[in-house]
Amino acid sequence: MIGQTAVMEYMILVLMTMFIIFFALIMIFGFQFLTIGSETSIEVEERSLFVLQSFISSNIVGNPHFLKGSVLDDSKLTVVDCGKIEEMFGADVFVEVRAFYDKPNCEGLSSWEYEECLEAVRQITESENKPCTPENYPDCGCWVFCEKSEKMVYRAVPVNVYRTMNNTFSLGTVTVGVGAS
Repeated sequence: MIGQTAVMEYMILVLMTMFIIFFALIMIFGFQFLTIGSETSIEVEERSLFVLQSFISSNIVGNPHFLKGSVLDDSKLTVVDCGKIEEMFGADVFVEVRAFYDKPNCEGLSSWEYEECLEAVRQITESENKPCTPENYPDCGCWVFCEKSEKMVYRAVPVNVYRTMNNTFSLGTVTVGVGAS
C-alpha cells in the first residue's frame, strides 16, 4: 500500500509537470499562430487607408485651384475609369464617390406646393443616385470605379465635390474598398 501511494504521487507529479510544459509551449508558440490573421488584417487596413489618402490627394481627380486633398473635381471623376484606378493602386480595389445635393424642406407648404416640392426632392434623389458617365454628366451624382466585392475592407470619408458646370460645391463621400484576400 505504501509503494502504491509513492507510485501515485510520482504519476501525479509527472502529469502536472507535463501539463505545465504543455501550457508553457502553448503560451510561447500559440500566440504566433493566433496573430497571423491579425497581422494580415492590419496590413489590409493600412492599404485601404493608403489608397484612400492617395486617391483624394491625386492630381487625377483633385482640383488644382484648391488645397490638395480637399476638393474633388466632378469633370475629372467623370472621365476616370477602372483601368486607371487599378493602374494607380493595383487590382482588387473599389472606389465610389457620391455627391449630395441640398433638398428643399417641404413642411408647412400648401398642398399644391407640397406636391411640387416632393417632386423636386424625388428628382434630386434620383439625380444623386444616378451613376455618372460622359453621356449623362452633369445630371448625376455618383461615380463608381471597379467592382465591389464582399471580401473587401471599406473606408469612407467626407469630401467636397466641385461641380464644374454650375461652379458650386457639394458635400460628398469617398468610399474605398481593398481586397482582403
